[in-house]
Amino acid sequence: MESVNQVDYNSINNLVNNNHLNSNGFQYFDKFFYKEIINDFKKFLEFISTKKVLVIGDIMLDRWIKGEVERISPEAPVPVVKVFKEWIELGGAANVAKIISYYSNFVYLVGFAGNDIYFKNLLSLLKKRKINYNIIKTSKTTIVKTRVIAHNNQHIVRVDRENTNYDTFDYSYLFNNLKKIDFNGFDIIFFIDYNKNLFNKETMSFFSEIVNNNIFDKFIIVCPKPNNFNYFINFNKINYLSINKKEANQIFNISFDNLNNKFDFNLIKKILNDNNLMINLDKKIEDIVITLGSWGLTVFNNKYNLWVDAIKQEVFDVVGAGDNVSAIYGLYKFYSNDVLKSSFLANLAGSIAVSKPFTNPVKPIDISHSLYYLLKINYKNKFFKINKK
Repeated sequence: MESVNQVDYNSINNLVNNNHLNSNGFQYFDKFFYKEIINDFKKFLEFISTKKVLVIGDIMLDRWIKGEVERISPEAPVPVVKVFKEWIELGGAANVAKIISYYSNFVYLVGFAGNDIYFKNLLSLLKKRKINYNIIKTSKTTIVKTRVIAHNNQHIVRVDRENTNYDTFDYSYLFNNLKKIDFNGFDIIFFIDYNKNLFNKETMSFFSEIVNNNIFDKFIIVCPKPNNFNYFINFNKINYLSINKKEANQIFNISFDNLNNKFDFNLIKKILNDNNLMINLDKKIEDIVITLGSWGLTVFNNKYNLWVDAIKQEVFDVVGAGDNVSAIYGLYKFYSNDVLKSSFLANLAGSIAVSKPFTNPVKPIDISHSLYYLLKINYKNKFFKINKK
Protein backbone atom coordinates (compact mmCIF):
# COMPACT_ATOMS: atom_id res chain seq x y z
CA MET A 1 0.00 0.00 0.00
CA GLU A 2 1.27 3.46 -0.90
CA SER A 3 2.34 5.52 2.08
CA VAL A 4 0.34 8.63 2.88
CA ASN A 5 1.89 11.82 4.20
CA GLN A 6 -1.14 13.56 5.68
CA VAL A 7 -0.93 16.93 7.38
CA ASP A 8 -1.11 16.57 11.15
CA TYR A 9 -4.09 18.72 12.03
CA ASN A 10 -4.21 17.88 15.74
CA SER A 11 -4.91 21.03 17.75
CA ILE A 12 -4.94 23.17 14.61
CA ASN A 13 -8.43 24.37 15.50
CA ASN A 14 -6.95 25.84 18.67
CA LEU A 15 -4.51 27.83 16.58
CA VAL A 16 -7.38 29.23 14.54
CA ASN A 17 -9.85 29.82 17.37
CA ASN A 18 -7.32 31.36 19.74
CA ASN A 19 -5.79 33.90 17.38
CA HIS A 20 -6.63 37.53 18.11
CA LEU A 21 -7.28 38.72 14.58
CA ASN A 22 -10.45 40.63 13.88
CA SER A 23 -12.39 38.14 11.79
CA ASN A 24 -14.51 40.84 10.12
CA GLY A 25 -13.89 40.60 6.41
CA PHE A 26 -12.53 37.07 6.57
CA GLN A 27 -14.28 34.23 4.84
CA TYR A 28 -13.71 30.55 5.52
CA PHE A 29 -13.43 27.33 3.60
CA ASP A 30 -15.87 25.08 5.45
CA LYS A 31 -17.47 21.64 5.22
CA PHE A 32 -19.71 22.66 2.32
CA PHE A 33 -16.69 23.78 0.35
CA TYR A 34 -14.77 20.61 1.24
CA LYS A 35 -17.62 18.36 0.07
CA GLU A 36 -17.69 20.19 -3.23
CA ILE A 37 -13.94 20.17 -3.83
CA ILE A 38 -13.62 16.48 -2.87
CA ASN A 39 -15.96 15.66 -5.73
CA ASP A 40 -14.25 18.13 -8.03
CA PHE A 41 -10.83 16.70 -7.22
CA LYS A 42 -11.92 13.24 -8.34
CA LYS A 43 -13.11 14.67 -11.66
CA PHE A 44 -9.89 16.66 -11.95
CA LEU A 45 -7.73 13.54 -11.59
CA GLU A 46 -9.63 11.80 -14.36
CA PHE A 47 -9.44 14.87 -16.59
CA ILE A 48 -5.78 15.78 -16.10
CA SER A 49 -4.51 12.21 -16.52
CA THR A 50 -5.06 12.45 -20.29
CA LYS A 51 -3.46 15.89 -20.76
CA LYS A 52 0.02 16.33 -22.17
CA VAL A 53 2.38 18.51 -20.15
CA LEU A 54 5.71 19.96 -21.29
CA VAL A 55 8.22 21.11 -18.67
CA ILE A 56 11.13 23.26 -19.89
CA GLY A 57 13.62 24.34 -17.27
CA ASP A 58 16.74 24.05 -15.19
CA ILE A 59 17.28 20.39 -14.35
CA MET A 60 18.97 19.39 -11.11
CA LEU A 61 19.47 16.43 -8.84
CA ASP A 62 19.02 16.52 -5.07
CA ARG A 63 21.55 14.24 -3.37
CA TRP A 64 20.92 13.36 0.25
CA ILE A 65 23.46 12.08 2.78
CA LYS A 66 21.95 11.03 6.09
CA GLY A 67 23.91 10.12 9.17
CA GLU A 68 24.58 10.63 12.85
CA VAL A 69 26.77 13.19 14.57
CA GLU A 70 28.67 11.56 17.40
CA ARG A 71 31.60 13.91 17.90
CA ILE A 72 33.36 17.09 16.81
CA SER A 73 36.31 16.78 14.47
CA PRO A 74 39.76 17.18 16.10
CA GLU A 75 40.91 18.89 12.89
CA ALA A 76 38.39 21.76 13.02
CA PRO A 77 35.34 22.76 15.11
CA VAL A 78 32.90 20.96 12.81
CA PRO A 79 30.68 17.90 13.37
CA VAL A 80 31.73 14.50 12.09
CA VAL A 81 28.82 12.79 10.34
CA LYS A 82 28.76 9.01 10.31
CA VAL A 83 26.90 8.20 7.09
CA PHE A 84 24.36 5.38 7.01
CA LYS A 85 22.25 6.27 3.97
CA GLU A 86 22.66 8.08 0.64
CA TRP A 87 20.20 8.61 -2.21
CA ILE A 88 19.38 10.89 -5.13
CA GLU A 89 16.09 12.57 -6.09
CA LEU A 90 15.00 14.65 -9.07
CA GLY A 91 15.35 18.38 -8.43
CA GLY A 92 14.55 21.71 -10.05
CA ALA A 93 12.49 21.40 -13.22
CA ALA A 94 12.90 17.62 -13.01
CA ASN A 95 11.16 17.68 -9.62
CA VAL A 96 8.27 19.65 -11.13
CA ALA A 97 8.03 17.02 -13.88
CA LYS A 98 8.05 14.29 -11.23
CA ILE A 99 5.21 15.93 -9.29
CA ILE A 100 3.14 16.31 -12.45
CA SER A 101 3.78 12.66 -13.38
CA TYR A 102 1.53 11.61 -10.48
CA TYR A 103 -1.34 13.46 -12.16
CA SER A 104 -0.70 13.32 -15.92
CA ASN A 105 0.17 10.18 -17.85
CA PHE A 106 2.24 12.14 -20.36
CA VAL A 107 4.97 14.46 -19.09
CA TYR A 108 7.86 15.63 -21.27
CA LEU A 109 10.98 17.28 -19.80
CA VAL A 110 13.48 19.48 -21.66
CA GLY A 111 16.70 20.94 -20.24
CA PHE A 112 20.47 20.76 -19.85
CA ALA A 113 22.50 18.09 -18.03
CA GLY A 114 26.20 17.27 -17.88
CA ASN A 115 28.22 14.52 -19.48
CA ASP A 116 28.96 12.70 -16.21
CA ILE A 117 27.88 9.88 -13.93
CA TYR A 118 24.95 11.94 -12.67
CA PHE A 119 23.51 12.02 -16.20
CA LYS A 120 22.89 8.28 -15.86
CA ASN A 121 21.27 8.83 -12.46
CA LEU A 122 19.02 11.47 -13.99
CA LEU A 123 17.83 9.25 -16.83
CA SER A 124 17.25 6.34 -14.47
CA LEU A 125 15.05 8.45 -12.19
CA LEU A 126 13.09 9.88 -15.14
CA LYS A 127 12.47 6.41 -16.55
CA LYS A 128 11.35 5.21 -13.12
CA ARG A 129 8.56 7.81 -13.18
CA LYS A 130 7.89 7.19 -16.91
CA ILE A 131 8.75 10.80 -17.73
CA ASN A 132 9.58 11.40 -21.38
CA TYR A 133 12.56 13.64 -21.97
CA ASN A 134 14.83 15.50 -24.34
CA ILE A 135 17.91 16.14 -22.23
CA ILE A 136 20.67 18.16 -23.87
CA LYS A 137 23.96 16.64 -22.76
CA THR A 138 26.49 19.47 -22.38
CA SER A 139 30.23 19.58 -21.83
CA LYS A 140 29.58 20.89 -18.30
CA THR A 141 28.46 19.10 -15.14
CA THR A 142 24.99 18.06 -14.09
CA ILE A 143 23.72 20.38 -11.35
CA VAL A 144 23.71 18.48 -8.06
CA LYS A 145 22.75 19.88 -4.67
CA THR A 146 24.06 17.67 -1.88
CA ARG A 147 22.51 18.03 1.56
CA VAL A 148 24.01 16.40 4.64
CA ILE A 149 21.40 15.79 7.32
CA ALA A 150 21.38 14.39 10.84
CA HIS A 151 19.58 14.77 14.18
CA ASN A 152 15.95 14.27 13.15
CA ASN A 153 16.56 15.49 9.60
CA GLN A 154 18.45 18.61 10.69
CA HIS A 155 20.46 20.08 7.82
CA ILE A 156 24.18 20.20 8.56
CA VAL A 157 25.50 21.60 5.29
CA ARG A 158 24.62 21.92 1.59
CA VAL A 159 27.18 21.48 -1.17
CA ASP A 160 26.37 22.72 -4.68
CA ARG A 161 28.05 21.14 -7.68
CA GLU A 162 27.40 23.11 -10.85
CA ASN A 163 28.97 24.71 -13.89
CA THR A 164 26.40 26.51 -16.01
CA ASN A 165 28.72 28.45 -18.29
CA TYR A 166 27.25 26.78 -21.36
CA ASP A 167 29.04 27.44 -24.64
CA THR A 168 27.85 28.07 -28.20
CA PHE A 169 27.85 24.37 -28.99
CA ASP A 170 25.57 23.62 -26.02
CA TYR A 171 23.02 26.23 -27.07
CA SER A 172 23.22 25.17 -30.72
CA TYR A 173 22.44 21.61 -29.66
CA LEU A 174 19.54 22.94 -27.57
CA PHE A 175 18.04 24.89 -30.49
CA ASN A 176 18.34 21.92 -32.83
CA ASN A 177 16.48 19.73 -30.34
CA LEU A 178 13.81 22.34 -29.62
CA LYS A 179 13.02 22.67 -33.33
CA LYS A 180 12.12 18.98 -33.39
CA ILE A 181 9.49 19.34 -30.67
CA ASP A 182 5.84 19.63 -31.67
CA PHE A 183 4.80 22.29 -29.15
CA ASN A 184 1.23 22.14 -30.45
CA GLY A 185 1.01 18.58 -29.19
CA PHE A 186 0.94 19.76 -25.56
CA ASP A 187 -1.92 21.13 -23.49
CA ILE A 188 0.12 22.77 -20.73
CA ILE A 189 3.66 24.20 -20.83
CA PHE A 190 5.71 24.98 -17.71
CA PHE A 191 8.79 27.23 -17.84
CA ILE A 192 10.81 26.53 -14.67
CA ASP A 193 13.64 29.01 -14.13
CA TYR A 194 16.26 28.51 -11.42
CA ASN A 195 18.67 31.04 -12.96
CA LYS A 196 21.04 28.38 -14.31
CA ASN A 197 21.46 29.89 -17.80
CA LEU A 198 18.91 27.85 -19.73
CA PHE A 199 16.87 31.03 -20.07
CA ASN A 200 18.76 33.98 -21.54
CA LYS A 201 18.25 36.61 -24.23
CA GLU A 202 18.83 34.20 -27.12
CA THR A 203 16.81 31.24 -25.85
CA MET A 204 13.96 33.46 -24.69
CA SER A 205 13.77 35.05 -28.13
CA PHE A 206 13.17 31.55 -29.49
CA PHE A 207 10.61 30.65 -26.81
CA SER A 208 8.80 33.98 -27.26
CA GLU A 209 8.43 33.35 -30.97
CA ILE A 210 7.05 29.88 -30.29
CA VAL A 211 4.60 31.05 -27.61
CA ASN A 212 3.43 34.16 -29.46
CA ASN A 213 3.10 32.71 -32.96
CA ASN A 214 2.53 28.97 -32.70
CA ILE A 215 1.00 28.01 -29.36
CA PHE A 216 -0.98 31.02 -28.21
CA ASP A 217 -3.90 28.76 -27.29
CA LYS A 218 -1.83 26.67 -24.87
CA PHE A 219 -1.86 27.09 -21.09
CA ILE A 220 1.44 28.80 -20.23
CA ILE A 221 2.91 28.67 -16.72
CA VAL A 222 6.04 30.64 -15.81
CA CYS A 223 8.12 30.30 -12.63
CA PRO A 224 10.81 32.97 -13.20
CA LYS A 225 13.80 34.28 -11.33
CA PRO A 226 13.82 38.10 -11.05
CA ASN A 227 16.76 38.76 -13.36
CA ASN A 228 15.03 36.80 -16.16
CA PHE A 229 11.53 38.16 -15.63
CA ASN A 230 11.81 40.77 -18.39
CA TYR A 231 12.53 38.00 -20.89
CA PHE A 232 9.34 36.17 -19.99
CA ILE A 233 7.07 39.20 -20.29
CA ASN A 234 7.90 39.22 -23.99
CA PHE A 235 5.33 36.43 -24.10
CA ASN A 236 2.02 37.82 -25.36
CA LYS A 237 0.28 35.95 -22.56
CA ILE A 238 1.08 34.07 -19.37
CA ASN A 239 -1.77 32.15 -17.78
CA TYR A 240 -0.04 31.79 -14.45
CA LEU A 241 3.05 33.39 -12.92
CA SER A 242 4.41 31.74 -9.77
CA ILE A 243 6.88 33.52 -7.46
CA ASN A 244 7.76 33.69 -3.77
CA LYS A 245 7.70 36.79 -1.59
CA LYS A 246 11.41 37.54 -2.05
CA GLU A 247 11.06 37.33 -5.82
CA ALA A 248 7.91 39.49 -5.67
CA ASN A 249 9.89 42.12 -3.80
CA GLN A 250 12.59 42.17 -6.48
CA ILE A 251 10.20 42.05 -9.46
CA PHE A 252 7.31 44.24 -8.27
CA ASN A 253 8.96 46.15 -5.42
CA ILE A 254 6.50 44.81 -2.85
CA SER A 255 7.87 44.35 0.66
CA PHE A 256 6.70 41.45 2.81
CA ASP A 257 9.25 42.07 5.58
CA ASN A 258 6.58 42.82 8.19
CA LEU A 259 5.12 39.34 7.70
CA ASN A 260 8.30 37.63 8.84
CA ASN A 261 7.49 37.68 12.54
CA LYS A 262 3.92 38.81 13.13
CA PHE A 263 0.81 38.54 10.99
CA ASP A 264 -0.50 41.92 9.81
CA PHE A 265 -3.94 41.81 8.21
CA ASN A 266 -3.72 45.47 7.18
CA LEU A 267 -0.53 44.67 5.29
CA ILE A 268 -2.32 41.82 3.50
CA LYS A 269 -5.08 44.22 2.44
CA LYS A 270 -2.51 46.77 1.31
CA ILE A 271 -0.73 44.14 -0.77
CA LEU A 272 -3.98 43.02 -2.37
CA ASN A 273 -4.57 46.61 -3.52
CA ASP A 274 -1.09 47.04 -5.00
CA ASN A 275 -1.18 48.80 -8.38
CA ASN A 276 2.18 47.55 -9.68
CA LEU A 277 0.70 44.08 -10.09
CA MET A 278 -2.44 45.45 -11.73
CA ILE A 279 -0.38 46.99 -14.53
CA ASN A 280 1.05 43.60 -15.48
CA LEU A 281 -2.28 41.84 -15.15
CA ASP A 282 -3.99 44.28 -17.48
CA LYS A 283 -1.39 43.60 -20.12
CA LYS A 284 -0.66 39.92 -20.36
CA ILE A 285 -0.52 37.95 -17.10
CA GLU A 286 -3.74 36.20 -16.10
CA ASP A 287 -2.80 35.11 -12.55
CA ILE A 288 0.10 36.09 -10.30
CA VAL A 289 0.55 33.74 -7.34
CA ILE A 290 2.92 34.79 -4.55
CA THR A 291 3.77 32.26 -1.84
CA LEU A 292 4.21 33.75 1.63
CA GLY A 293 5.62 30.79 3.53
CA SER A 294 3.87 30.36 6.88
CA TRP A 295 1.35 33.04 5.92
CA GLY A 296 -0.08 31.18 2.95
CA LEU A 297 -0.29 32.73 -0.50
CA THR A 298 -1.78 35.62 -2.42
CA VAL A 299 -3.29 35.57 -5.89
CA PHE A 300 -3.81 38.52 -8.20
CA ASN A 301 -6.03 38.22 -11.26
CA ASN A 302 -8.48 40.25 -13.31
CA LYS A 303 -11.56 39.29 -11.26
CA TYR A 304 -10.34 39.66 -7.69
CA ASN A 305 -7.26 39.57 -5.50
CA LEU A 306 -7.08 36.82 -2.92
CA TRP A 307 -5.21 35.81 0.22
CA VAL A 308 -5.41 32.25 1.60
CA ASP A 309 -4.03 31.57 5.06
CA ALA A 310 -1.60 28.70 5.43
CA ILE A 311 -2.72 25.59 7.25
CA LYS A 312 -0.46 25.77 10.28
CA GLN A 313 1.83 22.78 10.23
CA GLU A 314 5.07 21.63 11.81
CA VAL A 315 7.76 22.15 9.19
CA PHE A 316 10.08 19.21 8.51
CA ASP A 317 11.59 20.38 5.23
CA VAL A 318 10.80 23.20 2.79
CA VAL A 319 12.79 21.68 -0.10
CA GLY A 320 10.52 21.38 -3.13
CA ALA A 321 7.46 22.93 -1.45
CA GLY A 322 7.27 25.75 -4.00
CA ASP A 323 7.43 23.23 -6.84
CA ASN A 324 4.35 21.48 -5.45
CA VAL A 325 2.43 24.76 -5.13
CA SER A 326 3.30 25.76 -8.71
CA ALA A 327 2.38 22.38 -10.17
CA ILE A 328 -0.94 21.94 -8.34
CA TYR A 329 -2.16 25.48 -8.94
CA GLY A 330 -1.29 25.29 -12.63
CA LEU A 331 -2.85 21.88 -13.27
CA TYR A 332 -6.05 22.60 -11.35
CA LYS A 333 -6.47 26.09 -12.84
CA PHE A 334 -6.16 24.58 -16.32
CA TYR A 335 -8.90 22.11 -15.41
CA SER A 336 -11.31 24.39 -13.59
CA ASN A 337 -10.47 28.01 -14.41
CA ASP A 338 -11.39 28.54 -10.75
CA VAL A 339 -8.94 30.78 -8.89
CA LEU A 340 -10.38 30.15 -5.43
CA LYS A 341 -10.30 26.35 -5.63
CA SER A 342 -6.90 26.34 -7.34
CA SER A 343 -5.50 28.58 -4.60
CA PHE A 344 -6.92 26.42 -1.84
CA LEU A 345 -5.50 23.20 -3.31
CA ALA A 346 -2.11 24.77 -4.01
CA ASN A 347 -2.01 26.09 -0.45
CA LEU A 348 -2.95 22.65 0.88
CA ALA A 349 -0.24 21.05 -1.27
CA GLY A 350 2.31 23.46 0.20
CA SER A 351 1.26 22.55 3.75
CA ILE A 352 1.55 18.85 2.97
CA ALA A 353 4.92 19.35 1.25
CA VAL A 354 6.59 21.00 4.25
CA SER A 355 5.35 18.17 6.47
CA LYS A 356 7.41 15.72 4.40
CA PRO A 357 11.16 15.29 4.78
CA PHE A 358 13.45 15.62 1.76
CA THR A 359 12.34 16.19 -1.86
CA ASN A 360 8.96 14.50 -1.84
CA PRO A 361 6.07 15.12 -4.25
CA VAL A 362 2.55 15.74 -2.99
CA LYS A 363 0.56 12.90 -4.53
CA PRO A 364 -3.17 12.71 -5.24
CA ILE A 365 -3.66 10.34 -2.31
CA ASP A 366 -2.02 12.88 0.03
CA ILE A 367 -4.44 15.61 -1.05
CA SER A 368 -7.47 13.30 -0.96
CA HIS A 369 -6.78 12.11 2.58
CA SER A 370 -6.15 15.65 3.78
CA LEU A 371 -9.39 16.89 2.20
CA TYR A 372 -11.39 14.20 3.98
CA TYR A 373 -9.74 15.10 7.26
CA LEU A 374 -10.49 18.80 6.81
CA LEU A 375 -14.11 17.85 6.18
CA LYS A 376 -14.17 15.60 9.23
CA ILE A 377 -13.03 18.33 11.62
CA ASN A 378 -14.76 21.12 9.65
CA TYR A 379 -11.51 23.06 9.65
CA LYS A 380 -12.17 26.72 8.85
CA ASN A 381 -9.31 27.87 6.66
CA LYS A 382 -9.29 31.68 6.40
CA PHE A 383 -9.23 33.59 3.15
CA PHE A 384 -9.86 37.17 2.13
CA LYS A 385 -10.59 38.60 -1.28
CA ILE A 386 -11.01 42.01 -2.83
CA ASN A 387 -13.28 42.10 -5.85
CA LYS A 388 -12.29 44.28 -8.79
CA LYS A 389 -14.50 47.24 -9.56
